[in-house]
Amino acid sequence: MFKVYIVDDELIVRQGLKDIIDWRDAGFKICGEAGDGLTALEEITRISPDLVLVDIRMPKLSGLDLVQRLRNEDYEGKFIVLSGYAEFEYAQEAIAYNVDYYLTKPIAQEELENAVKVIYNKLQAKKIQSEHKNYYREKAKFKILEEMIKRRNVNSHIEGSTLRELSLEAEKYQVLILENLDLHNDVYEKFCCELKLPANHGGMERYNEDGGEILLLKGPNIIDKFAEYQKDHASKGDMPFVITVGKVVSDFTDVYSSYKEAAMIRYRKFFSKEKKFIFNNEDIFKLPDSPNTLPLESSSDIGSQLYNHIIVYKQHECESLLSRLFNNLVKTSSDVKTIKNFLAGILIYIIQEFKKDYSSYDIPFKTSAEIIKIVESATYLSDIMDFIRKESKRMIESISNFSSDGILEAILGYINHHYNEDIKLKTLARKFGYNSSYLGKIFSQKYDVNFNDYLHKVRIEKAMELLLGENYKIYEIANLVGYANVDYFHIKFREYAGTTPAKYRESNS
Repeated sequence: MFKVYIVDDELIVRQGLKDIIDWRDAGFKICGEAGDGLTALEEITRISPDLVLVDIRMPKLSGLDLVQRLRNEDYEGKFIVLSGYAEFEYAQEAIAYNVDYYLTKPIAQEELENAVKVIYNKLQAKKIQSEHKNYYREKAKFKILEEMIKRRNVNSHIEGSTLRELSLEAEKYQVLILENLDLHNDVYEKFCCELKLPANHGGMERYNEDGGEILLLKGPNIIDKFAEYQKDHASKGDMPFVITVGKVVSDFTDVYSSYKEAAMIRYRKFFSKEKKFIFNNEDIFKLPDSPNTLPLESSSDIGSQLYNHIIVYKQHECESLLSRLFNNLVKTSSDVKTIKNFLAGILIYIIQEFKKDYSSYDIPFKTSAEIIKIVESATYLSDIMDFIRKESKRMIESISNFSSDGILEAILGYINHHYNEDIKLKTLARKFGYNSSYLGKIFSQKYDVNFNDYLHKVRIEKAMELLLGENYKIYEIANLVGYANVDYFHIKFREYAGTTPAKYRESNS
């Protein structure tokens, strides 16, 4: 719908012009009216209507003088001049000011309708042409903007006039990456609200990429404004997005380097201990010159170490292990996805082992799928480490009730995991903070068997499983279940199974 403005010193004429045709049906809405030329000049300059109906004879400023003043101020709207005179000189002067129609009063309805229809068609054609021009202008701007931001070797031969025409020329540039943490929010709208800027601010250009939005700040005013905001709000909490900041550059060919710095900070912020709203280069851990390579197969190894501390209630050792792990991961060259998979593997391992060894404990745990989802969605490495720390502590608290039954059950769990090692009652007593004689006594009372006999029983049962399920040699099985001396293994096997390992395998094959 186009806008029409009516100027005539007679109220009755203005009312008649409003009613003589159906303006809405003709594609226009009346946006204002005036009874003198000076008022009209002020309002037309402010409102910028598409069509002005103006009488020639008016107080303060005549209709033709009004047209002349507006044309001198580069007003590009259409004019229909109304006059009670048919003099050639008036019409000639109106044409000189690029007036579209010169109609004499009284105005015939059909004559005005035809004039308005022709003007509507011209305005519509101009609008379509302008939209096409803007469309191709924006496409050209997007391609140049993309090249500036994402390509190292930007075309340095782009003319300054082209940059000016596309509003990309500036004294300084700076790239910000807004990473959305809540997909229900418009991150750009939030950013503009924070800095109290209109969404169409001329000092910013937008470029979207997965999971975030790239902003190109243009010129010292907007860059300085953001710097001032950053001083007071860098550590602001509970924000639905995170900003990573590239360096300020003075040439459009260097915008890529600003983007690369912001992108690097966005990636490395995962390793930051401090959770911030705005991250600069100095806020992140830098990779060492010779970073480690994280072995992917080590999840179960780390998980086993952690679990061994858990089942003997060693919270301090758990904390130390996780701290060392954090420090090592900060230095690794492995990508974030690989690290997240690695940590999810550790957590899944200790939970599965705990549920297997302490099945009688009614402790709710996240499923493997839920763990993977939580870890994958984590913004910071410290969040994942806190999650593992929390679950480890829960396990320790659930089994460390310091009763003799709780200790003994923990010892059984330890034997079931470490039966192939050189386990001694004295060593276990030291681990659990007990006197070895007392521990051996309560173990025998609880299970009606002494510690060593129970250990042999577990080892021989594991050996039986291996004899039936695996193609190991007998001396290999002896070593796998904790017997360095194969002859001693034969003695203990016959004692518990009533036959030799070879005959047991033969009779059960």
